Amino acid sequence: MKHVNIFTQSSVKAPTPQKGKIIFLLESIYNDQPYTKHFIEEVEGNWNETSLDAVRLALQKLKEPAEIVIWTDCPYIELNIERAKEWRKENYEHKGAKRKYFEKWEEIFTLLEGSTYKVTTGQNEYTHWLISELKK
Repeated sequence: MKHVNIFTQSSVKAPTPQKGKIIFLLESIYNDQPYTKHFIEEVEGNWNETSLDAVRLALQKLKEPAEIVIWTDCPYIELNIERAKEWRKENYEHKGAKRKYFEKWEEIFTLLEGSTYKVTTGQNEYTHWLISELKK
């Protein structure tokens, strides 16, 4: 199974919806060399929502299951991905209503089927470059 690193950043850091940009970079090894491709999208939402969009759109680029490490700048994703698996078992229902962002979580889990994955936050080798690209 191929190993893929996904690095994401959002220019939106607010808890209230606003317009901004997300960037996601996919990295894999090809002929013993790292190969990267990045994408920038305009989005609207809060930090959690736009960060989910970055992960979701990055996963859409994968053509087959892989060993995936997702590097995100948003703690919400790292803290809630395991909880969201439980939410999924409950059809995302909570107190008679659907949980926030359930459609995005569902698409993420659908795209992850057959893959192994880990989500982490914090600085990485692309952090400063991703941030600088968002500011352009």
